[in-house]
Amino acid sequence: MKKTIIAVTAMAALFLGSCASSKQETVSYASNPPVYSNTGSGEKSVLFKTFPGCGVQIWQNEWGAHEMTFDIDYTAGCITVGNVGWWGGSFGCYDNGIPNGATLNLSDIAKVTFEAKASSYGTFYMNFDNNQKNEIDVTPNFKEYSIDLNHMKSKTDYLFMIGGVRDLNDKGTQVYIKNITFYDYDGNETVPKYN
Repeated sequence: MKKTIIAVTAMAALFLGSCASSKQETVSYASNPPVYSNTGSGEKSVLFKTFPGCGVQIWQNEWGAHEMTFDIDYTAGCITVGNVGWWGGSFGCYDNGIPNGATLNLSDIAKVTFEAKASSYGTFYMNFDNNQKNEIDVTPNFKEYSIDLNHMKSKTDYLFMIGGVRDLNDKGTQVYIKNITFYDYDGNETVPKYN
């Protein structure tokens, strides 16, 4: 499957903020992390439990009309599959789908939990920091999932990749994810930190 990475459409970019500086200077993302707002109306996202949020890069089909592979309602944690026949993208240090120069330190993260469901039974994948492709079998009702993570990177520009596997690829299919929560090696809740 061939893919091209492009900027997020305006609909999917409701939550994206910019951390670009107009001056030529080094920006410390650890002390000045990018600010991502969920919507213009101040609604709280259900996607992450305590992590303030991140950008998203939606992949598009390189053939034909270069269609986006999905749309996202970040506040509702809902991905709606496009008309391409597959879908995928990456959540991380992006502004309007373009890497913004920030990096995340994920080395203290040992486990992630979340809830997920879809409009039909099926499977999608979540790949955390290139750790492994975790296939997530979902039903039409929310279920809780837990993924143990090993040797996460101390410097990476993405938090996780997500996409369709064998099914859940029909146009209009909806995948819901909420309450993504991160835990350290002692079992305490934590959040990814910017370098």
